[in-house]
Amino acid sequence: SSECISSCCFSKDSDFVSDDECAENHKRIQYELDDLVRDLEFVKEDAMDTKYKSDEWRLLIDSSKTSLKCEHNSHCSS
Repeated sequence: SSECISSCCFSKDSDFVSDDECAENHKRIQYELDDLVRDLEFVKEDAMDTKYKSDEWRLLIDSSKTSLKCEHNSHCSS
């Protein structure tokens, strides 16, 4: 009788990631996004710089989505 976790996080290479590690990853990504938002505020005046930061920010969001996906355990019935 294997335990069923309703939703679990997997890293990019599909290894199981513990809840704690998952929370840490999400927290880290949130910090990084917050930093970039702050950067965007600072460079608002400079259009090219702002565009560069926006692209960087968008890339970070995209990569965070692919590196951390939460999904139901396949062996668990919903």
